Amino acid sequence: MAIADKTQPGVVELTIPTQPPQNLNFKTKAEILAIRSALVNSQPQLLANEYVPSNEVFGALQDSKPWWGLQGEAFWGAGPRSIEGDSEESRFFLNPLMLVGANGYAFNIWNTEKITDADLANPHFPYNWRPTSIRFWPAQSVGEVVYAVSDYNEQLDKLRDRLKVQQIMPMFALVAYNARDFGYHWLWVDPDLSTNIQSLNQSASATEIRQFMHCGGSCGYPGGCNNMSPGIAALDRMRYTALPAMAYIQLWKNKPQSVQDTPDMTFLVRLE
Repeated sequence: MAIADKTQPGVVELTIPTQPPQNLNFKTKAEILAIRSALVNSQPQLLANEYVPSNEVFGALQDSKPWWGLQGEAFWGAGPRSIEGDSEESRFFLNPLMLVGANGYAFNIWNTEKITDADLANPHFPYNWRPTSIRFWPAQSVGEVVYAVSDYNEQLDKLRDRLKVQQIMPMFALVAYNARDFGYHWLWVDPDLSTNIQSLNQSASATEIRQFMHCGGSCGYPGGCNNMSPGIAALDRMRYTALPAMAYIQLWKNKPQSVQDTPDMTFLVRLE
């Protein structure tokens, strides 16, 4: 399965609706993959062939399991409350055409004693970055996602006095299992074509995208939670040095001989 390339007629620029987080707790694997498949198939003009979720990416998901929650990750940590709130992984899983996403380092920054019921009920609480737009230019084999990071940081500043937010680092991780699902197995962030972006583990060669979904024990909830693994140093320690910033990401279906090889797809992650 792959995104359509320059042979796809009639598509100049395509805007993909972004999906907000959802609570995926205790849904079956079939239910979850049906939701994802419907979102992909709603954009047939972008598909090179029929979408079938990758077994290597999603085969290890388990039926009727909880997921790490946005509230659980932000406030409560591993344990019985880790699954509270919308599922944090749904930011990526439910935006399947966002081939590469960004996960901000918004961890351990809240004074949990100050959290109110109104905060917990607020669907716009700034747990982490959310994509604001996703676009493709199929003829050029280029896609992009935009995150309004400046607006996010302003929201944090407004809460700083009441919730005593710790200083947030300008760090993020790249989440690329969506690219792997569509057949792109290798990734490289071009430092020369990127803007205001640093990789703290910069590699001179492409990185294999090994991220996949499974049921693991990191959440500390009995029986484990569906989440993403593994950690990948070249993807997990990215930094923006100023805003706006842009990560220029090259994707290949097969391992390139060098990063100078023409990519099968270029995907831009814009932080504005």
